[in-house]
Amino acid sequence: MPVGFTRLGPASGTSVFDARAPRPPCGRNRDGFEVCPDTAATGLVREGWTTALARLREHCADLGGDGVTGVRLVQQRLGRQVEFTASGTAVRAGGQVHLARPFTTHVEDGEPTSLLLAGWVPAGVVVGPATVRGHLRGRRPAREEQPEHTEMLAEAMAAARRAFRDDALLHSAQEVVLHSMSTHIGNEECGSGEHGTDAEARVLFVGTAIVQFRLVSRPPSTTVSLH
Repeated sequence: MPVGFTRLGPASGTSVFDARAPRPPCGRNRDGFEVCPDTAATGLVREGWTTALARLREHCADLGGDGVTGVRLVQQRLGRQVEFTASGTAVRAGGQVHLARPFTTHVEDGEPTSLLLAGWVPAGVVVGPATVRGHLRGRRPAREEQPEHTEMLAEAMAAARRAFRDDALLHSAQEVVLHSMSTHIGNEECGSGEHGTDAEARVLFVGTAIVQFRLVSRPPSTTVSLH
């Protein structure tokens, strides 16, 4: 249990979104391979997590808590719907001063107190999602690098880092404690009726935005976990 905090119990927030959406252009290009951002898929993931995390804070406030530690994000497909669930442990600080808006953080045990002693305050869990697509005209030989997939993943990672930074800035953060980065590459039959395959790359960054007691005039950067 975090030193200086009392556990109140589990807290959670959930949102369900309809995942059906028109496919974006898959990158057909006579001059070569082209990567296209899937803004609809990226926006759905961003809004899903933003809504779930907001409801997690609301549940924490209903419990009389000052924050939620050990936040975990779970996404699952339910037919045509996608469920986003954020859960953790609601905690309340000792003393007479309490936060008007509960914080959320993926760190747990004594780490919130370690942050406070080091002069940092957890502001909230932040996410950086990105989805890109591309059209593959043929298959590459096995056991060789797949350059189109490599390019797509690199584009998705760059876009996810930008989204991660933007979400941190919305929390007025100076730094971000990175928790995880997940990636996914998948193929499906091209929906345009042309020969070939559509490929998709998805990336998600998750971390905790932290704010220093004193104002520091520098942009947020990704840092390693306190472990």
